[in-house]
Amino acid sequence: AHNALRQCCDGQDPPQVQLDTDVGHRVCLRIDPEFLAAVPFDELWTGSLRSTVIPAVAPLGERWTWQQRGWKNEEELVEHLRRCLVRGLATVVRRQTAAEAEQVAGRLRQHGLVAEVVAEVEDGTDEDEVVFSAPDPWCPEFPKGARIRVKESARDKMPTQFDDYRAVGVVIRQVLVTRRPPGEPTAPPQSQLHVGFYFPRFRSLPFLPITDVERALDADLLQPGIKVCVRPGREPTYGWGNVQGSDVGAVHNVRPDGVVCVFFPSEKGLWSA
Repeated sequence: AHNALRQCCDGQDPPQVQLDTDVGHRVCLRIDPEFLAAVPFDELWTGSLRSTVIPAVAPLGERWTWQQRGWKNEEELVEHLRRCLVRGLATVVRRQTAAEAEQVAGRLRQHGLVAEVVAEVEDGTDEDEVVFSAPDPWCPEFPKGARIRVKESARDKMPTQFDDYRAVGVVIRQVLVTRRPPGEPTAPPQSQLHVGFYFPRFRSLPFLPITDVERALDADLLQPGIKVCVRPGREPTYGWGNVQGSDVGAVHNVRPDGVVCVFFPSEKGLWSA
């Protein structure tokens, strides 16, 4: 385990702890369940996730114990992640002040992970009681394959590397997220429709409520056979290659991750954007 989590005081008198009535926030980590279905959790944890999560939970130089982050030890955190990440959502730290939770979430986002701060309910329940289900039928406004843009109002829910809110993504699934309203442990659970999506260069993105996305109807016009050119003032995601701004090409196909493959006479192969 990280040294900062193994020992708090190093033989010195422990620091005085001030009671904080704001302790009631957790940081949730979101990862695409389809990605987790393809990569075993143990491989993901030891290969990349641990080296990102542990320093975010307890940076070097700071004195924290596992108990102060809401866990008995690292093994309890790992078991929780193993059980809950398969649904796309798991807690990293619990029972934090709002400021502490934002610091942890910010460190996770700096490494490209999707993290959000959630207020805990009074009875201490967490996302273990969140239910994910597939709507039947799908909401017709956001069918599978629909082109969308993320609204800038959802910026705090997206990775820091995602900075182009004119970019177009593709809907891959719809999910009903059912939970009790925060702070109302006796209230009946409520359901909210979320969508999952891919963007070029981004495969692991959070599910967002449909209020945080909008249809990109202009992008729906990009179908195989349509003639296109690069929009003036835009830098192609994967570079220009041999294509000039005045060149006209034909759409070959639109990939599930939102990448548009175009045939340009100046390119030997398909050009992607």
